[in-house]
Amino acid sequence: VIMVDEKWGVDVTSLLREFSTLKLNDSNPMIHTESFSLMESMSAIELMDPKMDQYCTHVSTVISESLSLESTIKSPWDNYTNPINPQTALHLLQSLFVLEVSFLDGASVLETLCQCIFCWEMGWNHLEAKSDDTELSQSYLIRGAKNVFEKAVLAWCKSLVKGAGHVFSTVLTADVYEDEDFVGTYKSYLSDGVLSDESVLQSLLESVEAIKLEYNGDNASSSVDQPYADAVVMLLECRIALFNLYRSLDEWVQKSIRFAVASRRAQSNDEGKSGYRKSGEGKDETIENIDIAAGLQNLLINAKNAESSVTKIQGVLNSALSALSEFHSWEGQSHLQFAYKPQLVHMIHSGLTRVPILRSFSDSLAYLGTVCLQVHSCGSAISYEQCLSLTRNLGIMSLNSATKSAGDEVNYEDLLALAMQSSSRRIHLLPRSALYALLAAICHGGGSTTMSYLLQKSMLQRGIPFVLVRGELIAQQWLTGNPTSAAWETLRWLCSNRDKLLGRVENCFSLWGIVGGEGAFVDDQFNYEEEDSNQRWFSVWCIILVTTVVDVYFTLLAEADLLELDELDYFYWYWDYVLST
Repeated sequence: VIMVDEKWGVDVTSLLREFSTLKLNDSNPMIHTESFSLMESMSAIELMDPKMDQYCTHVSTVISESLSLESTIKSPWDNYTNPINPQTALHLLQSLFVLEVSFLDGASVLETLCQCIFCWEMGWNHLEAKSDDTELSQSYLIRGAKNVFEKAVLAWCKSLVKGAGHVFSTVLTADVYEDEDFVGTYKSYLSDGVLSDESVLQSLLESVEAIKLEYNGDNASSSVDQPYADAVVMLLECRIALFNLYRSLDEWVQKSIRFAVASRRAQSNDEGKSGYRKSGEGKDETIENIDIAAGLQNLLINAKNAESSVTKIQGVLNSALSALSEFHSWEGQSHLQFAYKPQLVHMIHSGLTRVPILRSFSDSLAYLGTVCLQVHSCGSAISYEQCLSLTRNLGIMSLNSATKSAGDEVNYEDLLALAMQSSSRRIHLLPRSALYALLAAICHGGGSTTMSYLLQKSMLQRGIPFVLVRGELIAQQWLTGNPTSAAWETLRWLCSNRDKLLGRVENCFSLWGIVGGEGAFVDDQFNYEEEDSNQRWFSVWCIILVTTVVDVYFTLLAEADLLELDELDYFYWYWDYVLST
């Protein structure tokens, strides 16, 4: 059926059959009506369409109905009975590193990590299984990890799955992602719930120590394998740093957003105390502002450590003294075929799949290093003392004449500048999620009137007299209404994907337009002194914020290249006029 004139039920079967019999030069034509315009086509492009989606692919192999998921995961050991050697282990870890970056870049976990059998819980069991029982080994074609490198691969894959679980939790909690940023489905195929953070880290640390002991001790193994062993250790140490980053980011985002939500709820219920309490078994969990500030500092430390580990690998990549060399993909690598089974995806997902473009190992390192730096940059924009102060109970967070300059404290315009800068840099989804959690904790951590406090600081910074800012009309009536809503929505939208921001900024204009009208009304309510009779304090303050939003909007228009050539002169003239005003 096809929808015509807002009605369903027009049978087009005969039309499609007639069309299918035509001999066309295009092997994959597209049917459309005469009214199908370019605008509609840009809005109608779908994922999983082989004509429109460049990453879409058909199933290249026929899946036997007799094969099961479990038998497919077991089958690699039929033809690979030797222990994994150091070189194979190194290349396997590099290939998994590349797939991890593809997952962080927006590909689904099903099309990346789940292609490796060791990222499935059944794969862990088979690798860990004891081979003492000959009958059991022959029956199930399983064996245990024979050397330190197989144990290292197992530890790496478990940390990869558990880390992906933390990424899912971070992204879905912050909820600032778009379809092109992240695929939020298929998490059920990850077995991260059966793993604990402590056991994963312990396995990685034990693997590092075991390899060092075997290759650096008194009874060191073959010197031929030494460079590969050193490279595996370096990658494992980087894996530990990245896992700590994922875990601390997840914990901090969870706490910050729960803290913000609970603080607003407490304020609305007149409890007068910020924080988060979770009822349940045992003692209640309480999240206070010191937990948010301390968690932010821990996140910064882990982000710096992860970036340093990535930089260390980049420094030795392709050097004569290191076994680390450029690597692209497991495909075409005969010694890695046993670990990858792309048909696993088709066994649990019918239809077309997407094949993401994989970066090289060096590009993957650069990508992850940039993500770590961006997380650190977003978190370090607010100091520990500022975070502690801005998220404290509003009962002690109040303006007074001694702080009317507000020069050393964060105000709303500082947060707006931070969000604008991060958006213009097109930062990754993970630092965007961290930024959103930070803004939520700051803007709502003291309750529903925290944003009013930040806006008052902005007014004082702009020179509006303290006596006017702290008046009942401003502090308690006006700023807690539409200005607070417009200010928060602007910050929230700036945390979204840059390519989807244009339409959302347009929605800001209506909000700020209402605030501007209210600012003019507020000015009319004051009986200014004679020398200030022409001073419109709050109208000008509103214009400054509106102009900032207009600047963002014009920048997005220029980036999107939506202007005709004959519009550019007027566009740039008007842009300059607005900013100079």
